[in-house]
Formats: sequence, C-alpha cells, structure tokens
Amino acid sequence: MSKRHLTQHQTQRIQKNQQDRLHKAKHSPELTDTEFHQLGPEEEGLLVAFHGRYAEVEDPQRKNHHCLLRQNIEGLAVGDKVLWRKGPHDLGVLTAKYPHRNLLGRPDKHGSIKPIATNIDQVFIVSATKPKLSSLLIDSYLVAAEKLSIQPILIFNKTDLLTPAEKKSTQVLLDIYKNLGYVVIFSSSVTKEGLHEIEHLLKNKTSIFLGQSGVGKSSLISFFLPKETIATGQLSQWEQGKHTTTTARLYHFPSGGKLIDAPGIREFGLWHMPAEQIAENFIEFREYLGHCKFHNCQHLHEPDCALKQAVHDGKIHHARWGSFQKIISS
Repeated sequence: MSKRHLTQHQTQRIQKNQQDRLHKAKHSPELTDTEFHQLGPEEEGLLVAFHGRYAEVEDPQRKNHHCLLRQNIEGLAVGDKVLWRKGPHDLGVLTAKYPHRNLLGRPDKHGSIKPIATNIDQVFIVSATKPKLSSLLIDSYLVAAEKLSIQPILIFNKTDLLTPAEKKSTQVLLDIYKNLGYVVIFSSSVTKEGLHEIEHLLKNKTSIFLGQSGVGKSSLISFFLPKETIATGQLSQWEQGKHTTTTARLYHFPSGGKLIDAPGIREFGLWHMPAEQIAENFIEFREYLGHCKFHNCQHLHEPDCALKQAVHDGKIHHARWGSFQKIISS
C-alpha cells in the first residue's frame, strides 16, 4: 500500500492542533518558555492531593511531585490516575487524566458536583455522639455508596466518652444497620476498641473516611499511619467540630492498601439524584419497588404505596423511612 500524502490543509490543521495542545499545557506564568521546553516526556502517576492550580502527583516509586494543572482538565479527584511531565526546579505539569472507575462527590449550592475522591473500594462512615449522631447523614452517605457500588462500613467512634445509657441507645440505633447487613464497628483511639478490626478491613483496598468534623477521623488515621502528620483538633465549645482536614489526601499503608482522608462534611445533599434513584439505594426498599398501585408513585402521599405498607408492617424501619422522606423532600 502506498504511503498516504496529507494535503496542505490537513498538515496545517495537525500543526495547529499540536500548537493548541502546547499552548494549553503552557498556561502558567510560573513556567517560562525555556522551562516549558525542558519538560520531560509524559509519565503515569497518581493524584494524591491538589490545591487550586497545584497538584501533588506520585510517581511509581512513591515520590511526590508538585505539578501545575493544564487549564482543560476538569473533574480531578484524589485517587485519579494521571499523566504528567517532569519539569525543572521540581515543578511539573499534569497533562491528562485517565477515566475513573467511580467518583464520589457532593453537590454544591449551585447543583454542580464537587469531586471528593475516586477509584474507591470502600467507604468508612464515621460518626460519634459529639457532634450529634445523625442518622440522616449516615443514610445519605449509604445512598451515595450504594449508587456507586462502593462497600460501606459504619464506624461509631469515641466510645470512651459514652455513658452506659448513651452506649445502649447508640447500639439500638446502629442495630438498624446491622440488621440490614451493614458492618458496624464501635471504636476508640483512646481504648483501642475496634481499631484492629478496622485495620484488617483496610488492607489491600482503597478506602475513604467520611463524616462530620470532630468525629475523630484524623485521630483514627493517625493510629493506622503513625509516621504521617495528620492534623487533629478538639471540639469547639459549640460541639460542632473544627475542620482539621481542609483537603482530601491519599496515604499508603505499609502492609498494602490506600486511604483517603477527606474534609469533615456536616451535610451531604443528594438533590442531584431523582427520587426513584434514591429509593433504589435504600437497600431494604428494593423488593417493594414496582409494587405500588401507581407506576409513578413518589412514595409521599399516594394511596396503596407498597413502601408505606412495608413500613406499617414493620418490614422497613420507621427511622430509615423518615430519612428517605427528608432526603426527597429536600
């Protein structure tokens, strides 16, 4: 077969595309023309943290590199597999990202999804009595995890602060989730309760800890990663918790596995999900969906609703039903 010859127009278009790509990569005034042309070839890396226009990219030898972001890269999240180019003065350029397996994010006040982390195997949902234990927040996390097929694990932390009466009432609430088949672990970084069980589950997985500020996520992580510097803080006088983690970061366990520490989240809205999708991800609802009198039943005020009947019959716990109602009403 003879070699294909490009027309002048095709050659010009290819050259223009190449120039456009180079221009997009060289977007920052912090790289001079000379420095830009000193960039090395593209290499694979792992995004372990990023702050605005800067990213920390880990190479295969687990060395971190500070990189500028190309302007046309959107939707980056900690855990992304990326391409980057090494530059002078220890400053590189992140040039592209691979498609991710899943993306955990939450909607902002404008309805856009703000990425938290990606390529996750399991999510540890951490709660405590202070800040106040929120079943609504737990249920919102569970819906998000189920939708993304991420294994959820519930941790109730700071058990050393509980009175016997508080521990009993907390056990009653968390038994709702145990009865649904979810793993529930009571833990304390003070007494070491539950920590070895958590450590076993973390091995050879990519995990993320989620929960409100002040529930002790960073203290737990410090137990598993004693050589890392994890910021920890005390509860404020209003017991809302101080934000000790301001951006998500990925850590490696010496025995295998990765952990992503994410900022504390007081609310986790699901208003970007339609009501039927939320219902599908309350796992105990699934066997009743499609059995309502009306095919477009919203499970609010419609008669002959199979879900409401299941609640009446004690097959769906009223607390979970209450969370579902609050989520779809929002």
